[in-house]
Amino acid sequence: MEEAFSKILSINSSTPVCDYVKPGIFACNEGKYIVALYKVKNWSTDVHTLTQLDYVYGLRRFLELFHIEGCESVFLTDVEYVDADDYMSKLNRKLQMKLVELELDKSNVRLRDYVEKLLEIRKKVLMGIRPIKTSSLVALVCRRNVNLKDIEGIPFDAKNLLNLHLESVLEHRVAEAVINFCRREPT
Repeated sequence: MEEAFSKILSINSSTPVCDYVKPGIFACNEGKYIVALYKVKNWSTDVHTLTQLDYVYGLRRFLELFHIEGCESVFLTDVEYVDADDYMSKLNRKLQMKLVELELDKSNVRLRDYVEKLLEIRKKVLMGIRPIKTSSLVALVCRRNVNLKDIEGIPFDAKNLLNLHLESVLEHRVAEAVINFCRREPT
């Protein structure tokens, strides 16, 4: 994702400067915009067990969480292939360790399920499915008059409402790339 951001930065020669305000929050374009950046650290849901009502309810909570008056929400995802041999090597090592743990604690249902999941992933890779790596970023580009408390509470609310773990992005270059990507005239 860093490579994509550096391409966005190089497109515009008058790169705006973003100053660090708080972890994950930057003031950009001489304070005209506030940019909040969060990396999605962990979020998993078994979509096969969800009903249509679950989808609608989850989408509603997701939209309510990231909709702040005066802010534009931007969701960026980077998907890239991973070297299959290296991935299999790491997967085999992890599988060996978990099998040893399972041998010591045969009654651990959670560990047994995890080993079964690893075996299923291994089977898919051996069948020719290429593993991928994804990374996601949530950015809020807000006008300067937006209350910082609303923005600061997003990681906490995301964890409680959606079981979505967000991590603050501390690098100002990413904030500059985002503001460059979706910059508009201040209102």
